[in-house]
Amino acid sequence: PHTARACAEDFAGNRGCTADLTLRVDNTAPAPPRSLEVIGGEAWRPANGFSLTWEVPDQGRAAPITGARYFLEGPDGFTAGPLETTSPDSITDLQLPTPGEYGIEVWLVDAAGNEDRAASVRAELRLDDIAPTAYLLRPPAERPDLIRAPAADSLSGLEGGLIQVMRKGSGKWQDLETSLDAERGWLVADFGSDSRPPGTWEVKATAVDRAGNQVSTTDLQDGSPLLLRAPTKDETALRASLTSGRRSGSEVTVRLGQGAVLTGRLVGRRGGGIPSQRIRVVETPESRESGDGDPVVRTVGTDRSGHFRLGLGPGVSRRVSVLFPGNERLGQASAGPLHLKVSAGLRFRASPRRLSTGERIRFRGQVFPGRAARAARGSLVQVQYLEAATGRWRPVLVTRVGAGGSYRASYRFRYVTGTARIRMRAVLMPGRSFPYARTESATRTVRVSGG
Repeated sequence: PHTARACAEDFAGNRGCTADLTLRVDNTAPAPPRSLEVIGGEAWRPANGFSLTWEVPDQGRAAPITGARYFLEGPDGFTAGPLETTSPDSITDLQLPTPGEYGIEVWLVDAAGNEDRAASVRAELRLDDIAPTAYLLRPPAERPDLIRAPAADSLSGLEGGLIQVMRKGSGKWQDLETSLDAERGWLVADFGSDSRPPGTWEVKATAVDRAGNQVSTTDLQDGSPLLLRAPTKDETALRASLTSGRRSGSEVTVRLGQGAVLTGRLVGRRGGGIPSQRIRVVETPESRESGDGDPVVRTVGTDRSGHFRLGLGPGVSRRVSVLFPGNERLGQASAGPLHLKVSAGLRFRASPRRLSTGERIRFRGQVFPGRAARAARGSLVQVQYLEAATGRWRPVLVTRVGAGGSYRASYRFRYVTGTARIRMRAVLMPGRSFPYARTESATRTVRVSGG
């Protein structure tokens, strides 16, 4: 503050002055807030709405603090600000736009309007109002009492959980000693069937994340409930594979219009085949969004040595799960999912096949036949070249499939010197709604001559 007055004096020496006037000048930004604190702490929380407090530094004879500004940074490049609060020492009920981890910078504003973002302090705001996901796995054949529940949380992460069992019809859940396999993201417990009354038992898994959100499930990944029987049944194991021509294994790729054969064997604890049992086979389209229908369920019987065989007809790419549901004497067993991948046809042309550096080459092609062409609309096609030094295919460009399954693109070779023979191909990259597998075209060789 400064004091000013005006005075006048006449030739006779008489003097008169005005009353004092106070002038206040402040051209220095405030110091940073002190002891910035998020009410409730900076840990993950399940409810939106954050409040922060801080201590205002002593301004002495300078302008008082009248408010604050703040800046938010969040997931996927989100930013907001600078925003303003009229409170000199707090922000109340700050709402975050989406769940995630945010950083907030706070700096002060004085009555003269001075501020400096460089004089800010930072805190972390963490919001997770989304429950984790979890499902149950069937106990492995070699350990029928082992209960596992894969669980995941994309934001705050898993904290732990609980697995419970209930004898069907009793209405009373019993807690099992549950541990978290952090490496796999599994909740794990031992059923202890030998110590339980005979009958059918239901299983429930509850997963909890670090924000306190939780989810409970009694279902396997396919949506059916996990049921265990006590006492322990005779163990069984199910082996299965897919075959098409000379190709065989857990994953087989065929051309559109072709099928495959599912073969396998149901065996007991000592490896002997189990005859006259019904095996359940579920074919689930890889892309449910493409409208290719619900899962198809069929059954096949085992022969005298426990073998079974089932033809899988033409169709879209699909997962094949094989299940022996068990009976009063035999424990259940499963195999898979196996993957029957079906590739569409893909034409690829490049012209001209001979060109000079700086000239443009044009690519065109089409997905076929008709059904695959219609489904491929909007999918990505990547044009690649074979890198001679490494033997690897490298991308040149990416284009989209248009109406009728066709695509077009062009490219200009700019850095080729001498003469190069370049092998090229197109690769159809399947989208979420495309019911077929990644498809590669035949290769084309172009000759590029440089200066």
